Amino acid sequence: MSGLFSPDEVKGFEELRPIDKAVMLKEYLSAVEQEESRIKMLIEDFCSQARAEDDTETEGWKLTVRYASGVSVKPDISMLETEFPEKFALLKDEQLKAFKPSLTKADLAWLFSEIPDKKDLDVVTASIMVEHPVRPQFVLQAKKEGE
Repeated sequence: MSGLFSPDEVKGFEELRPIDKAVMLKEYLSAVEQEESRIKMLIEDFCSQARAEDDTETEGWKLTVRYASGVSVKPDISMLETEFPEKFALLKDEQLKAFKPSLTKADLAWLFSEIPDKKDLDVVTASIMVEHPVRPQFVLQAKKEGE
């Protein structure tokens, strides 16, 4: 047992500054992710041992192995193009029909580059713009030395 405990469960946590709470929880999350990685490796090792000993069942669990050899086989688009060019063309046509392009502000500037006046361009692009609610994204970064 590694002794991980969440800082928000410790007495006095609620009295800290919000930024200190966030930093503590960020460090805790990092420790949890390291522990998760360690546990996953242990599980894999024990599963490998169980498989080697052919002891792969409990009352509630059964071990199955998906990729016994470590090699998987999947279709390859370039092989399809080489071996069956007519089927490749059919697939390409079908996927192009389903393709939905994306649109950025840079794309708009390129698409309407023939409009020299920025005010005219703004009128055209305003008719395409749609408001999307955006949640703030908070990124906690450790300061570099000297900051």
